[in-house]
Amino acid sequence: MVLTFGQCYEHAQDPNRATRAFQAAIDLDPDTETHYFRLAHLLSREGKVGPASEIMASAVEHFPRAVTTRVEAGNIELEAANPERALEVQHQAATLDPQSPGVLLLLGRIQLTQRRYPEAIATMEQAARLAPADASIHFYAGQAWMKTEQGTQRAIEHFKRSLDLDPNRASTYYWLGSLYFHRDHDYRVAVRYLEQAVDRTPELEAAHQMLIQAYKRLGEDAKAAGQLRRYEEIVQKRTKVENPE
Repeated sequence: MVLTFGQCYEHAQDPNRATRAFQAAIDLDPDTETHYFRLAHLLSREGKVGPASEIMASAVEHFPRAVTTRVEAGNIELEAANPERALEVQHQAATLDPQSPGVLLLLGRIQLTQRRYPEAIATMEQAARLAPADASIHFYAGQAWMKTEQGTQRAIEHFKRSLDLDPNRASTYYWLGSLYFHRDHDYRVAVRYLEQAVDRTPELEAAHQMLIQAYKRLGEDAKAAGQLRRYEEIVQKRTKVENPE
């Protein structure tokens, strides 16, 4: 019940109450890993990097043999723009299970952050072979491939596979739209994916902007104008929320 309250507060964008609820969940049930993960990711999103790392350090101490806990600790460090520390944690997780797809995914994401694209591709492909039904692995494999000049088609293949497995991730539609827009110059296909992206996540500004440009490239000025109005309304609403009178 406490965790449910935390999730409700999180969805209602009340981070302070959500933080207290998630902490209460840990206090009541310290033997459930996901309680620590939810609180740490919430703190990280709020820019509270130190407290997020401390929560995951306590989780690692409580679950010393849990690979998933160390992987999540590495993810938190990566979200905090600390790839060196994330790599340390990844190495610790790899000593427990070097063939874990989650451990490989974390390594691949670190390599992406460090712009070691050929290594990231090799790592992601290995992870995808071990866990072919993992949407996140295919998503990041797509990101790795699209960083190379000759990797467009492989990136598209991985992003499409990711969508087959998880059709609700707006960023996957966005990156597919971006590849069709910038690399293939197929604006009609780009529109199809970008429309899906903004429908699922209206606050995804880059998708709105690219969609407007795609409509213009297709000569669909009325749609471009309508999308611009929708985008401006979203920006205005966000501004009112961030700067209430």
